[in-house]
Amino acid sequence: MGTEIRFITDAELAGFDECQSIAMVREPRDREGVERRRAIQEIDRSIAAFDGGQVVGTASAFTRTLTTPGGSAPMGGLTMVSVRSTHRRQGILTEMMRQHFADCLGRGEALSGLYAAEAPIYGRFGYGIAAQHAELRIERAHARLEHLPEIRGRMRMIGQDEAREQWPTVWDTLRPKQPGMLNRPTSWWPRVFHDPAEERAGLSSLRFVNYEVDGEILGYVLFRQKNDWKEGLPNCALKVQELIATSPEAYAALWQYLFSVDWMATIEGEMFAADEPLYHMLLDERRLRRTVDDGVWLRILDVNRALEARTYGCDGELTFVVDDPFLPEVGGAFLLVGGPGGAACRRTEITRGAIRLGIAELSAIYLGGTRLSTLVRAGRVTGDAEEIRLAEMMFSSDPPPWCPEMF
Repeated sequence: MGTEIRFITDAELAGFDECQSIAMVREPRDREGVERRRAIQEIDRSIAAFDGGQVVGTASAFTRTLTTPGGSAPMGGLTMVSVRSTHRRQGILTEMMRQHFADCLGRGEALSGLYAAEAPIYGRFGYGIAAQHAELRIERAHARLEHLPEIRGRMRMIGQDEAREQWPTVWDTLRPKQPGMLNRPTSWWPRVFHDPAEERAGLSSLRFVNYEVDGEILGYVLFRQKNDWKEGLPNCALKVQELIATSPEAYAALWQYLFSVDWMATIEGEMFAADEPLYHMLLDERRLRRTVDDGVWLRILDVNRALEARTYGCDGELTFVVDDPFLPEVGGAFLLVGGPGGAACRRTEITRGAIRLGIAELSAIYLGGTRLSTLVRAGRVTGDAEEIRLAEMMFSSDPPPWCPEMF
């Protein structure tokens, strides 16, 4: 019997979850967990491979809007990708990817995005690293801010119900200004606040803190704490889950607050921007330990529409020759005319000196998080030197891209 690959029905979600859970080396969810997953999973975007009724491969997507430099673009957020160890190297992942890309294009999405569990997998499907993120750690004894703006407001610890009501507005205030951020549907926020005791791994329940000026919430921080004492002295840890600030003042105030929490020996967290301003605000920058890694990977599925969905750092015209081995129809030669006010892109004839690159490389520079000149030095892009310099200026992004959540 052959393997059938198709979108699942609502009744097949438990089998989908079992396959994906085993591949991710965790226990399948119980009935309550499956129902909680049902609340956010888009069943009509969930693909599975079936062998004799058993789910042997999975891939799903979230319908999202991605903030681009100066604009936004619809994106299919690929997630929950797995293949059972018994069915590897049978073309299952390749076919699921083809169906995912077709689904994105059918929905008008010029982009697919993901977080890669294993980096070598996705380059062959045309994904490139479009944004990085950082893990931060600092000892509280050395966590002193030296450079910070005037802080006019106050910190206020709130409950989960208030956070549910207030924080979506704060997120939506920052999102249009920050390339790489995604919209959060109402159904997504319960996932942010999900806090069962059995999943805390020895940490406290979630803490919710606002920074407010004259009653207006300019930022918030979500964190946990770990209680630990050594030889009668506090050795506790504070783990930041999410810090969102809509202004430099709010950003400084939130970090100043975190550095002041009693008994904490360390403050740490993941999913921060690769270029966090915090590093330049400290008295001793070296005390902030930073581990930078790949964040969001993007895959352009429609070059014209993707390049027209952002603005550019300066006015200019560029010709790209794009190679796309996985979806040859997506590649070709393109003329981009763009600037701070917008852009137009169309297919064109190949010209001398055109920038030649793969779809993964074009996807990597799309948000401005990967420099084109870096890819030239890596041997992944060729072209006229003047064209390369112009392209680098055009594709720059201020601020650099950052996606503060997994999907």
